Amino acid sequence: MDNQQPLNRCFVGAMMHCPNGQRDVEIIPRAVLMVDAQGNIEKLVPVPIDMKAEDAVIFAGVPKYGQRPQVVELLAGEFLIPGFIDTHIHAPQFQFAGTGTAVSLMEWLQEFAYPAEKRMDDAEFAKLVYNKLLSYLIRNGTTTAVYFGSIQLEANKVLADLCIHYGQRAYVGKVAMDQNGGPGYVETTEESLKATEAFIEYVLGKKNPLVTPIVTPRFIPTCSSKARLLTGLGKLAKKYNVAIQSHISESNDEISDNSDAETFESHGLLSSRCVMAHGVKLHSSDVSLLVSKGSTVAHCPLSNHFFANGVFPAKRWMHHGLNISLGTDIAGGYSTSMLSSIRHAVTSSRALNDLAPTAHKTAGFDIMNWREAFYLATMGGAKALGLERTIGSFDVGKSFDAIHVNCSDSLVNKPGAGGGFGFGGGLGRDKDGGFGFGWGGGGGAGGGDGKKGAGGGLGGGFGGGWSRDGGAGIGGGFGAGAGGGENSPSFNNPVPCFKNDDLAQIIEKFINLGDDRNIYSVFIGGKQIVYYGRMAVN
Repeated sequence: MDNQQPLNRCFVGAMMHCPNGQRDVEIIPRAVLMVDAQGNIEKLVPVPIDMKAEDAVIFAGVPKYGQRPQVVELLAGEFLIPGFIDTHIHAPQFQFAGTGTAVSLMEWLQEFAYPAEKRMDDAEFAKLVYNKLLSYLIRNGTTTAVYFGSIQLEANKVLADLCIHYGQRAYVGKVAMDQNGGPGYVETTEESLKATEAFIEYVLGKKNPLVTPIVTPRFIPTCSSKARLLTGLGKLAKKYNVAIQSHISESNDEISDNSDAETFESHGLLSSRCVMAHGVKLHSSDVSLLVSKGSTVAHCPLSNHFFANGVFPAKRWMHHGLNISLGTDIAGGYSTSMLSSIRHAVTSSRALNDLAPTAHKTAGFDIMNWREAFYLATMGGAKALGLERTIGSFDVGKSFDAIHVNCSDSLVNKPGAGGGFGFGGGLGRDKDGGFGFGWGGGGGAGGGDGKKGAGGGLGGGFGGGWSRDGGAGIGGGFGAGAGGGENSPSFNNPVPCFKNDDLAQIIEKFINLGDDRNIYSVFIGGKQIVYYGRMAVN
């Protein structure tokens, strides 16, 4: 992505974000958002709803003279939101996403997860898997991702290199585990610590501001305490001043006599840059410890339903001061879309409330709405990584990590291709001067317009001539073709919009019904990574 430079841009249109870290969204019907040449937000100025784009830019104080920014006007049904921050992904498990949902956690690890991760011994295969994963994530609007890799050093280097190549903001962790792995998938304590340090130095040596190493003990059952793997990892995190991630109090399968939170804390693995996934079985004392350390729990609502034997009470612990972010948990969760995680965060909170005692249920204490879940997917994730002043909203000075959403009736993300037909005539002359006529077929190809869903094309035809006495001839012809956009608005826009829908309704429809077809463009650090539904690099 080195050849992709940020551009001075002014976006004029509708926007939604959680400003100043507030846990509710602000919907701005029309504003001017200016991005500078470094990819940072220079201005965010609300303007009158009926003001023309060129007048809005002047109203916002953009200079009339000198180098003018490129003006991008968002039309009806289009809006900007901050990029999604997925704080829990197992990158090598993308191979089997959507399967393995009928077993317990420990069975799932042995039958699905560990064998898939062991296949990362083949770095070329790892590259194939990670290429596809990154494409899925970015096209779904995930601008920042926190990855569990595998135990293999080279495969993790591949993942980090691809994040740099695609321009995604990422935290990449080499998994550390020195016990209770699958057959052939475990390290010694010394191997794990040595490879972890080598990976940290490899990523830091890239000097890429977007991609960062993260210390990654898999979870307590796979990390020795007496052999001092956990202590060694805590020392590495402190030595290199890097973030930490793991799993905490996830399910009945991993409950022990000791508190996970206390175990991590005793080995120097809780900090303000610590992201612990799941937390379904946390007690109030554990939460108090996490809050005191400034640590975050990555809420993974979909995988919790499959493997955690419970529902994480996200709203309840937020009231206790715990920072919470959101994760897809590929492949414990089957979807790469953070929209799916937002939806499941809402539905799981309602299920938790429905199962609560009557007095508690009346208060609706655990119910989370889509606006609060959107906060988890943006600002909650930014705070988890210590990046709340850098990403997560459209506050002035932050990096422009954003999604251009299109829910309009003209939605077409991808150019289409059309078929055509053709014909040709041929004229031949035989040895005695006689003439014969022949015919042939031709094909036409049509190119669809990527925005309107219609197009046309031309093709060529040819024919062979013949006569009674064997004369031969050739001829030329023409063909015509018509192409339609691959995504026609009638069938491929998952968000049905109507004239009487206001902006808030359209946005809520997108949150609940939308998918990657509505994600028109994706920006990371001001660079456009997705153009009209297509990746900028392959």
